[in-house]
Amino acid sequence: MARQALANRSRTLLPRLAAAHKAKDQAEFARLGRRWLALIDLLEQLVATDEDHLLGRWVEAARAWGGSAAEKDQLQYDALSLLTTWGARQGADAGLRDYANREWSGLVGGLYRLRWSTYIEELSAALRAGRKPAAIDWFALEDRWTRDPGSLATRPRGEVHQVAEEVARSLARAD
Repeated sequence: MARQALANRSRTLLPRLAAAHKAKDQAEFARLGRRWLALIDLLEQLVATDEDHLLGRWVEAARAWGGSAAEKDQLQYDALSLLTTWGARQGADAGLRDYANREWSGLVGGLYRLRWSTYIEELSAALRAGRKPAAIDWFALEDRWTRDPGSLATRPRGEVHQVAEEVARSLARAD
């Protein structure tokens, strides 16, 4: 329920973020951008409490099939690319990127947060400079993360009821 509440808030917050950018309201865009990223962080905390929402478990299971370190690394990359880039640029450019979109701890706080913070930072920089936003090579960003996602938890962290209460408190505050 807390995950759905966060998703519902995002559906109302994102259009306001876009409107602030369109209006060239730097302060409002920055404020809403921080709020958006804070909600992503909160979603990461929430999904991290459930062993069935841990990207690290997915990666660990894939690596277990490998017979050598190189094979384990390739299987990890393959497992992550199924969730992100679909391997090569041509697959991603053909629309297969995010083919298996998941709200998993590690993916939300890792790749998804990286995407949004990169996008928001570029739009903010463009607003400050009075220019059009620069194109972002999403495939390069995602492929880099897929090849090195950092440490991924394989055990739940936190207590779901406490995080759900934090979600409720956070959503009770005005955006």
